[in-house]
Order: sequence, then structure tokens, then C-alpha cells
Amino acid sequence: MKKMVLCLAATALVFSSLTSVTKTSYAADGIVTISWNSENQEIDGFGVSGAFHQAYQLQQSNSTVQNQVLDLLFSTSNGAGFSIVRNDVGDSGIWNDVASWPHTSIEPTQGNYNTDVLNDDQLWFMNQAKSRGTSRFFSTVWSPPGWMKTNGTVEHGGSLRTDMYQAYADYLAKYINDYKSKFGIDLYAISIANEPNNNTYYSSTDWSGTQFRDFISNNLIPTFDSNNIRSKVIVGEMAEWTESLTTDSLNDGTASSRVDITGTHAYDAGTGILPVTQSKNKKTWQTEVSNMGPNDNTLNDQLYWAKLINSHMLSNTSAWLYWWGVTVKNGDGEALINRLNPINNTYTVAKRLYAIANFSRFIRPGFVRITADTNPTPDVYLTAYKNKSDGKFVVVAINDSTSNKSIDFSLNGFTASSVTPYRTSSTENLAQLSNVSVTNGTTLSTTLNSKSITTFVGTATSTGNSGLQLYYDDFESGAIGQNAAGWSTDGGTWQVFQPPGNTKEYQKTSAGDNTSITGSTWSNYYVQGYIKLVNDTLGGVALLGRVQDNSHYYQLELKRDTAGKRKWWIWRNNGGSWMQIASGYYPYASNTYYLTRLDMNGSKLSASISTDFGNSFVTLGSGQDTLYSSGKIGVRSWGTGGSFDAIKAVRDN
Repeated sequence: MKKMVLCLAATALVFSSLTSVTKTSYAADGIVTISWNSENQEIDGFGVSGAFHQAYQLQQSNSTVQNQVLDLLFSTSNGAGFSIVRNDVGDSGIWNDVASWPHTSIEPTQGNYNTDVLNDDQLWFMNQAKSRGTSRFFSTVWSPPGWMKTNGTVEHGGSLRTDMYQAYADYLAKYINDYKSKFGIDLYAISIANEPNNNTYYSSTDWSGTQFRDFISNNLIPTFDSNNIRSKVIVGEMAEWTESLTTDSLNDGTASSRVDITGTHAYDAGTGILPVTQSKNKKTWQTEVSNMGPNDNTLNDQLYWAKLINSHMLSNTSAWLYWWGVTVKNGDGEALINRLNPINNTYTVAKRLYAIANFSRFIRPGFVRITADTNPTPDVYLTAYKNKSDGKFVVVAINDSTSNKSIDFSLNGFTASSVTPYRTSSTENLAQLSNVSVTNGTTLSTTLNSKSITTFVGTATSTGNSGLQLYYDDFESGAIGQNAAGWSTDGGTWQVFQPPGNTKEYQKTSAGDNTSITGSTWSNYYVQGYIKLVNDTLGGVALLGRVQDNSHYYQLELKRDTAGKRKWWIWRNNGGSWMQIASGYYPYASNTYYLTRLDMNGSKLSASISTDFGNSFVTLGSGQDTLYSSGKIGVRSWGTGGSFDAIKAVRDN
């Protein structure tokens, strides 16, 4: 790597040299459809940590270097724009590896609190990030104070003593409350343990899944409730990509109510949707990863990190953090800016900072990932995002090939006039390129340079209100044993219920054939929801759309045909006169939730289904009918019936 002392002007130039991107005029290597209305996970942000006194090292540098480094990390105009900062909860450990050491505990001995120690380098680092637009801060516990643990020390693992569960809950509550009351930092989240499967010479603690569950249910929840703490709770943060130590809590009805985020690290380069986390409607955060070996500043390294983020975004990850933002350490890859020398006021910027910035600067908290073709041609990988409030959209495209690739982007459900590309390559660091026009508002033709990462940023000029959520009910606010608020039934016993270890659902518990209707009169929209058949040989369930009343509507149902084969169907009910619009076979199973969707746009009615929690939908089939042009939404259950959850209506155009 090249050692440098950057001035502020040079810092800006690193990020924004204006060049051009080639527009194609020949057959594309790949075609990508970006669907504005097909939404996936919400993005909470990207971030770094200044834990274990790395922020202190930056404090010792002169103000020029401080501002250069902080801008590189947090500025949205000439830096990476990181929107999350992660801290360590001090434990007064005595370990020290020269370049890093633990912070002071707020309770070094039982009952003796001193939260003034929170006024340290981490507070300074957060405030510096805050002044540059960062708004989300969270802290992770590597170890409770040694006096709470079975081994009497913060190092070398050891478990939280069961007789100290309440003391630990009080400790976390005090930490969160005093950060806010004394220093104005409202912690977005608190993580109970870092890498609870990793027993180390430094601060560490052993936890099992049942220990997490019991502590959360019996101690953390009542303590946080009594202290009016609304910080989100992160559980997991294992070194590998897994939810194994979180599932006991997620599958427990009490504990799950207060687990908001499954945290995981990615030192094994693991990816994939975490199924229990997803099924419980919890978020996934990748909270720590780095290169623990010798620092690699090659082009292949920056492409590695871009592809890893791409894979994690497709795994429905809502937040992604590198380990340290800056470090004094030499020669390793634990930080994005390393070899910081507070005496000489020098530092080295790792190339991977710019690769990550292709995501973090542009994909802001509150953006939503939208569906796009993710691998349109070999060695090209991409994801797309939108901001529903102002129409901004972002596409991050990675070309890992040794040759240029021409791509045609087709905008589905929205239009745009032009996009601004930003490219990172062997010779460019997030370089702003010339704008590229969008042909007829819907087709963007461009070439991705070999071995590069290109971010396209634009604003939708028209969406026709496509993607506007018209209605949503997950039944969590409903009273168990009573009908869901706002739903009107035509008979039978409908009620909100909560299966053991799960979130609330909606079902009809009586025999007979009945409907339940809600919403307003809408025209072109889709109705979507989870449906589960209890016994598909003795009953059925259906989503209803364009409902006029309890006997006039369209429905998408799952049930067996007269030959006993499992099928999906789109029907029209006209006062008890049924007309089949479309149908086909689908191998669903009883007592399994399926996310189903009925699209109604003009005279076209389409059915689709998702088996990966909405990450992607498979079109089952479609048909035409013109009898009902608008109406409400609803559900129907007959025979043994089934259950419903997360029912929503979204405008199609």
C-alpha cells in the first residue's frame, strides 16, 4: 500500500474525479429488470467501530488528520457515508495487546456505579460521526464485569452466573439510560454478547441458546420495561454466519417479543437467509467482519468485499458493518484505514474502503431493496434499492470479469430521465462519471468496465404511486381470542391467536365457510399474505381481492382438486356463481406457511408464491376478467381451514 498524508482537497479528489461511462449501441451481454413494486428488506445502514481505543488513537492525531479520517468514514459527499457506529461496553479488563485495550466498566464492583467513564473516546467518535450525519449507535458487550461471571474475570470465557442475571439486566439498563441522560446519546440497540461461542484471551463470555432465552424472558424484558428502554435488542453475534444461538429465544413466545435483531459475523464468509429470523419477522445484521491476516490492497480484495456485501444484501441483511474504521496497527486488514501514526500524522487508506463505499454512501437508512435480476451474465452481480419517500434509487453492479460487460437495465413500475454512475476500479476510487440518459424513461444501456464496481444513482420521475402500501396488518396489536380490529366477518368465529413460540396470527376456529373483509375500495393493487392450511384434505384457505361483499370477489386459494392433487386456483365469486380464471399444480404442504400474492391490474389477475419469505416470487399463472374493477381485500376459510398473517395491499400502478 502507498503511505500518504492527505490534505482535505486531496481527500475530496480521491472520491470524485469526473470521467465517463460508455453507453452501449449493440446487443447487451445481460438484461436486468428492476421492479419498483417488489420490495424486500429495509436497510438500516452500514457502519464501523472505534472499539477498544481505536478512536482514542485518532484523538491523538492533529485536527487535520482527524477531520480527513472522519470525513473518509462518515461524509456522504466525499467519504463512505457510514451511518452506524458500534461500540464496546467497557468491562475494566486487564488484557492489552499494545494497540487495543478495554474501556472502563461503569460498575467495577457490585452496586458501585460510575457512568462518568462513558465520557471517553467512543463518545467523542460518536459525536464526530453525528456531526457528519450518522444517527445510529449501538454497543456490544464482550464480557460483563468479572464479578458477575463463573470464572471471576472478563477474559477466557466463563458464563454469566445465574444469580447475576438480574444484576446484568440492571447493568445494561443503567448503561443505556445514562448514555442518554448524561451525554445525549440515544443508543439504537444493545447487543448482549459478542461471539458467545468464542472463548479468547481477551474479553469474552460463554452463552448457550437457552441461557439467552432465560435471561431475556425473566430479567431483561421486565427490567427494560420498568425503565422504559426502547433500544432494540441484538442477540447472536457469533463469529460465523449463523442464527444457532438465537433460535431458542426466537422460538420462545416471551423472549421473541424483545429480540429485534439477529446479529451475526461473517468471518467464515457465510451467506444465506437466516430462516427462523426471517420467519419471525426479525432483522438480520452483519455486525463485524474484517481481514484478520496480512492486509491485501489489491483489486481482487476490493471485489471480494463488494461481492460479499452483495451476497449479504441478497440474504436480506438490513445492516452491514466492517470491524474497525481506523487503527494504528500495521500490516493487517482489521481496519479500513490503518497504519495511523498520531506522532507523524500519517495513515493508509485500504482500497476496500472505496468498494464498501459504493454501497454505504448511497444506500441510506430507510431504503428498501427491490427485486432485480442479480446475475444477468457470468461474473456480473448486482442489487437495487429505492427510497419510497423521495423516489431515489440505487443500483450497485459488480463486474468481476476480465472483460467489459454491456448491460441493459429495464425499469419496471417506474421511469427516470438519467442516472449518475460512481465507479471503483484499479485506477478509480468512487469516481463520479458522466450522467447516462434513460431511453424513453425505462431503458438504461451501459457498459460495466472489467474488474469494477459501479453504483448508479437516480430519481424516479414517475411511479404512478406504484409500490404505495395501502394496508398492512400483522395482527400483533390484536387482542388474543378476539376478532382483529377493522375486519368484518360474515359469520363463524374469527380470532387473533398466538401459537407457542411464534408471533400472532389470524384464523377462523369454527366450522363452516366464512370470509373476513377489511380495507378500502382500491382499483389496481395486489393483496399479499402468509396462508397456512391446517389440513388440505378437509378444507381450504384463500386471499380475496376486489371484494364487493362476502359473496362477490376474486380469490387465490390453495386446496386439493377432486383427484386429491394439490393445486392453486384463481376464482371469481359472483353471488355464489363460481368461475375459474386460472389454476395449476403446486406441491404445497399442510401446516406450512406460504407467502402468496394476487395481483389485479386492469383485467389481468396473476397468482404468485414465495418460499423464501418474499425474497423472490414465482409466478404461478394468470388470467383475465373484467367483472370487478375495484374493491376491498379479505380472507376466506372453510372446513378445517387454516391461518393468516402479514396481510397487506400494495398499489400496482
